Amino acid sequence: MHRERDAEIDERTKREMISIPQMDCPDTLLPSVKDLQQTLGSLAALPAELERIATLTLDDKLLTKVSAVQAVVDGIEDALGNFPLSYIPDGSVKCPEWEKQDLAQCIHNEFKFICQVKIVEIVTKVIPIDINVPTPLGFTVDIVALFKDPEYKAQLIQKIKDNFEEYRKMLPSSMGDMWKEMGIVHDEMGIRKMMEYIIQQLSLGIYGLLMKAFAKAIELVEKLSLGILPLPALLSFDPESFFKAMIEDAKKQGGDWLAEVEKQLEAFSVFGFSIMDIMGGSIEEKVQSTARRVSRMMENFRKFAIDWPILQLELWIEKVMSLLEKIGIKIPFIPFTFCDLFGIIGLPKSIALPEGLEAVAELTSTTSPAIEYNSNPNSDVNPDGSTPYNPNWTVPE
Repeated sequence: MHRERDAEIDERTKREMISIPQMDCPDTLLPSVKDLQQTLGSLAALPAELERIATLTLDDKLLTKVSAVQAVVDGIEDALGNFPLSYIPDGSVKCPEWEKQDLAQCIHNEFKFICQVKIVEIVTKVIPIDINVPTPLGFTVDIVALFKDPEYKAQLIQKIKDNFEEYRKMLPSSMGDMWKEMGIVHDEMGIRKMMEYIIQQLSLGIYGLLMKAFAKAIELVEKLSLGILPLPALLSFDPESFFKAMIEDAKKQGGDWLAEVEKQLEAFSVFGFSIMDIMGGSIEEKVQSTARRVSRMMENFRKFAIDWPILQLELWIEKVMSLLEKIGIKIPFIPFTFCDLFGIIGLPKSIALPEGLEAVAELTSTTSPAIEYNSNPNSDVNPDGSTPYNPNWTVPE
């Protein structure tokens, strides 16, 4: 009798098998967000799923595993400390899957930003850079202090709390529309979204500052009678006007305007990349929300519109590093990969589930395709920018 009952429970449990994508630490300069969101979101949803399965199958032993799994989930966030800078935990969260997906998005959003700040710290020793970067909200941010000083971050968060409604009016209209649909108000979620926006705008500002600084670096190199590859073109693309037009057009059509905007976003591209290229594919999630999907698409388009120009600058720095060293600029962490970021912020490069979950949960490999791009756009010339590529080329004495 017991064996028949156990066999029935095992069979029912197997049909509830949960797949958790293993943490991926991609060695790339241009990561997609899907895998990280899928891993952290699925892991966050696991404790509730285990409780549900244990209740259905009357499995008290499985129920005892819930706290151990929750400890794995909490341990990841605890290890991050002050990072990501824009992530504000929501104490009233009702969907752990969404909460940890947002954590993954914040980590992904700040990948290029952290690299930029570290570059600024090195370059400013040779070429003065004003590290107080203006924001569209009417105040400046000391980017180095924000990166290094938790107290400075706390003061910035308090500033946002005190002036939230005023700053909200300054947001792009497309962002305001999506906040309204998602019910974002003056709470932890609202502060987090405001911080995400500020970080993106700071990253855009730093890009402009670094382009000017490296233009001066080129002048210093040329004063040494050395040739150097020209800077990549200054790239700028603001998707907000397109988003605004999409929303206005969809609302005029009547019906489910969010679903219509989602269709238009799926057909939209930035620098030749679609949203599926940028994100690595659709995010599989148990709790569905059209507003959330649309907002996520817009956020990743905004981020990519900033990250792509930054990537071109990073590739240039890598190419001419030997010449920059002649004027005292040495950046040893270029190229800076997404996996390098994991090490800096304390994110584990793999996860392990507690023993005893083999019948209900499994770790699977990630399958999202990498974003394909030309990692060596100046492969035909040497760092001097004028002579044909020679693998044995060295800086002239």
